[in-house]
Amino acid sequence: MRQYFVISNTGADGTSNLNVDLSKFNRLVIYEWSIPYTFYNIYGYNQLFNINGDSFNIPIKNYNINTLKTQIESQSGGTTITFDTTTYKTTISRSANFTIVYTPFLELLGFDSTQTLTGLSTYTGINVFNLNKHVNNLFVKSINLYNTLNYKPLGRDNQTEGFITNITSGNFSFGNVITNFNSRDIELPIHTNSTNIPSVSCELSDYNGNSISLNGQDMLLFCYIE
Repeated sequence: MRQYFVISNTGADGTSNLNVDLSKFNRLVIYEWSIPYTFYNIYGYNQLFNINGDSFNIPIKNYNINTLKTQIESQSGGTTITFDTTTYKTTISRSANFTIVYTPFLELLGFDSTQTLTGLSTYTGINVFNLNKHVNNLFVKSINLYNTLNYKPLGRDNQTEGFITNITSGNFSFGNVITNFNSRDIELPIHTNSTNIPSVSCELSDYNGNSISLNGQDMLLFCYIE
């Protein structure tokens, strides 16, 4: 028999009263979700930009390509950012030869870790820019489920997680609510050695396991076990 419950990022909505013996169930399913699109495309994981050994922390917030250009140029004086409107590729230039130290931030501008970014005055990314690259694919992760279920869908050692949604394919805009538009459930098999668990707690993360902040808003995950 299914038992339904709701997980929220505040720990409310019945999760603290779940208190079930999971050995009597075969799987946990997240069948619907409501996630405020209030997380930023620049956050702790990708905010570092480094030129000639000088590090610049891009302030954590949501940017479009023009506001990010302004931010980079104002922080790293003498740097010019241009965007090709036909190829959607980014060029970073200065008046003299310089070096860019590769960081995840550069992936947003279309640069790849295989590129040589030293000895020139101009560098162009080999990929199109995508400021949402690191938050396009969202995952829901739970550490206490790992301890109970002993199940790691992506091979992680300390958490249970599953792919929850793709921002780009859903055409969601910042400030909207992300829902299960493609009717694809997240299924976590319950390990046969699982025991009693008082609650289930989850948080949102990027593919690399970095937590994503909803900036004070509540995420709701509608679940059942059976």
